[in-house]
Amino acid sequence: MSYTYYLDTHRHTFKADELAIRPIAFSDATTTPPPASSPILYANVHQGRLTLRRQKLAGIDIAGVKFPTSSAKMYIKIAGHRTTLTHSFVLVDARGRSTENAKPKRSRWRKRILDGSRGCYVGELPDGTVLRWEAAGPKEDPDVAKKYKTRAEKMMPKLRCVLVDGRGASVELLGEMMKSNDVVRLMRGGGLQGDSGMLGVYVLLGFVSLFERARSRDKRRAETEWEVDFTFDGDGGGGDGGDGGGGGDGGGGGGD
Repeated sequence: MSYTYYLDTHRHTFKADELAIRPIAFSDATTTPPPASSPILYANVHQGRLTLRRQKLAGIDIAGVKFPTSSAKMYIKIAGHRTTLTHSFVLVDARGRSTENAKPKRSRWRKRILDGSRGCYVGELPDGTVLRWEAAGPKEDPDVAKKYKTRAEKMMPKLRCVLVDGRGASVELLGEMMKSNDVVRLMRGGGLQGDSGMLGVYVLLGFVSLFERARSRDKRRAETEWEVDFTFDGDGGGGDGGDGGGGGDGGGGGGD
């Protein structure tokens, strides 16, 4: 079973951006905006911080995220427990299964990644569960990706979150963020309610924070370029875990 959410975002110039997380049918995600539904969560995003709550006004914060643009780490805090997300790299096999590759093979002089590794973020939850946010699907040429125009074309996955075993290999798909940047599909824990929904909350916060972090570093590129290596600085980008230098495959301004 999966759950689909529309990230209904209202941007502001002088105060925090407001985000309402609304459940929708995945078939409705191709319309802009999707049919109205009651939000189940609300968030404020401002200056590298995100707070999450159940009620729009005067609600108690149930989670917080710090995603500094100058650091290769992000921090999610829920119920007093802080989870650190750190940048790494993965290799993906022909079956789509990913395995962590913390030290990718690089060129001698320009330090370009040569073995196809792509950037990711990894975090261990308080109960020992290890999650990884990484690229979804094959790497795309940025010029080709920009040609996608329709809402339906933007409903292809951009990021995915997977459960990771002790060897650093992906064993279960937990969620996906679409290329539109405003639709998320969650699997286990995707109801976002009660103790069983906490896993989904972690997955959701990872998606939202990665995009917002990239957007805070380069708004235009974060919103128009869908190649996830820009988001992660996995190759060619100056920044967390990147190769140094601007442009390139990963983009110079993206969040890791």
